[in-house]
Amino acid sequence: MTDEFFTVTIGISGFEDDIDEDAVRVFVQDPEVDAIPGSVDVATNTITLNMIAKTWVGGLPAGLYDVGAVVRSQTESVTQRDLATITIEE
Repeated sequence: MTDEFFTVTIGISGFEDDIDEDAVRVFVQDPEVDAIPGSVDVATNTITLNMIAKTWVGGLPAGLYDVGAVVRSQTESVTQRDLATITIEE
């Protein structure tokens, strides 16, 4: 069996300072469960979280789950909810 991973890409704009890669969060909203990326890449207008193991949502029962994110710089913090929906099937 091979490992399965998610890649999450977030479009960003309007940040005056550099994004703090260690403070970027992507999470299932309810119940709140953080993704744990293998790496985070920040480009000019894009943040890519790579190698998020499928087990991120493995313990959740079948259903629809909204996904949110937090992006921070030294002077700003933006939390956005309802960015995507994950469907978990039995």
